[in-house]
Amino acid sequence: MFALREVRRRKEVLLASYPVLFAVQQFAEGLVWLSLDDASRPGLTSAAAGVYLFFSHVFWPVMFPLTVLALEGDARRRRLVARLFLPLGMALSGYLFACIHLGGGVSAVLAVCGHVDYQLLIPGVTAAKVVYGVVVLGSFGVASDRRLALFGALIGLALALSFLIAEAAIISVWCFFAALLSLYLLWYLRGGSAAASRG
Repeated sequence: MFALREVRRRKEVLLASYPVLFAVQQFAEGLVWLSLDDASRPGLTSAAAGVYLFFSHVFWPVMFPLTVLALEGDARRRRLVARLFLPLGMALSGYLFACIHLGGGVSAVLAVCGHVDYQLLIPGVTAAKVVYGVVVLGSFGVASDRRLALFGALIGLALALSFLIAEAAIISVWCFFAALLSLYLLWYLRGGSAAASRG
């Protein structure tokens, strides 16, 4: 809620909502952990994992480009996000939603070396990962505000670190790192709404 209090212009609301949304997402994974310790509550595992995976696979691929679209003032960059990264994010989101939430794509949820491993059945998962990276890094990378571009780079760095730390549980670890970036967003919002200089 602290970030939302720092909002100075309406177009910053989407970005300022990230910490709250990340908190809800991580709370869902906390419920996954609790349910994994209690074999008598498989329904809780399924429900909590469903919420968590909705955020990680369906919500964020659309939210990231929408956020940049709301903040970007340069018309050419807005068109690029609106015509490329947002449609890619929407297509990916729809595909992953169909695989995971409609097609029974969650084969198992396991605790692996202190992390949660969501074993998903997603055809073409490598291509999906590439598109996800393009949407995230591309959307923030084209922003004229270099602070937003840096945020995208930090998300990419978090993804790389997650891969190195626990490849099997990369979904869980990456989203944890992404939640930590809420501190960066608070700094961004407290820095005012003026865009950083380009270059």
